[in-house]
Amino acid sequence: MKYTEIDLQCEDIMWFGVDKNGYIFECTSGGIGCVPAFVCNSREETEKLEIFFSEKLAESTEGELLISKDGSQLSQEISSLSQKGIFCFDVAIDDGRPDDYKRIAVPRHPIHVEDLPDDIKIILSNHNVDVDVLADSFIRVPHAY
Repeated sequence: MKYTEIDLQCEDIMWFGVDKNGYIFECTSGGIGCVPAFVCNSREETEKLEIFFSEKLAESTEGELLISKDGSQLSQEISSLSQKGIFCFDVAIDDGRPDDYKRIAVPRHPIHVEDLPDDIKIILSNHNVDVDVLADSFIRVPHAY
């Protein structure tokens, strides 16, 4: 099943991509951020990735939060994801850049797509985005609709 344009306006979608160096990053749409077509094409794949990275992948490194650790669900989730080697981004509406995502957590030792199980690599094989999460504080992705 696909995410519809209406779904994107109502749901805070956590989606995952692979940068041009093979590093994994996560974006949280907040119901307003641009979501690429590869996410919208399969709700099941998007949810499978969220479950894998949130619940099944073990923490393996230290992570640095670039926002305050206020105990919110967002800060808890990104803290855990960054400790699993994932770069985290959130919609940048508060920065006056509503079409961008802002980097909010950085892992000390990033995980590479080649380090992942085959079924996850297969899903991520079409989740490539021309960004460099080591260097880019803000990223922009094309909107699916």
